[in-house]
Amino acid sequence: MLFLLGLWVVLSIVVGMVAHSRGRGRITWLLFALLVSPLIAAILLFSARDLVAEGIPTARPSTTQRVLRVVANLLMLAAVLAIFVSLLGRGGMKPIRLSHAAAAASLTPAHQSSFTINPRPALDQGRSCKPVRRTNSA
Repeated sequence: MLFLLGLWVVLSIVVGMVAHSRGRGRITWLLFALLVSPLIAAILLFSARDLVAEGIPTARPSTTQRVLRVVANLLMLAAVLAIFVSLLGRGGMKPIRLSHAAAAASLTPAHQSSFTINPRPALDQGRSCKPVRRTNSA
């Protein structure tokens, strides 16, 4: 898991470097690749025009545009950090425990004839639902 996380970060850094070489914002594309996916970011980056190869000058953004860009980058950074912290702090996937009802439902038909779930609610009995052996008293 840690290897995949490191690979994700390294590929995102590469996307940011390629974006800068194509005349795009390095930090913006780095954070976008971290947040979405390095592969998707790379596909979008290569589908966009190469501003350096076409000789298109990059205009200096106004103060308002720079402030908005910084705020957007900080929000993306916060989202990326929240996702990575939750992934690292989770400690892996927890095993799924089947309830008695789910276990009884997964039994074969031969077994289902000898086991049933107690039809009375557990709240009325003050205890949990447990499989009850059915007796054939006909």
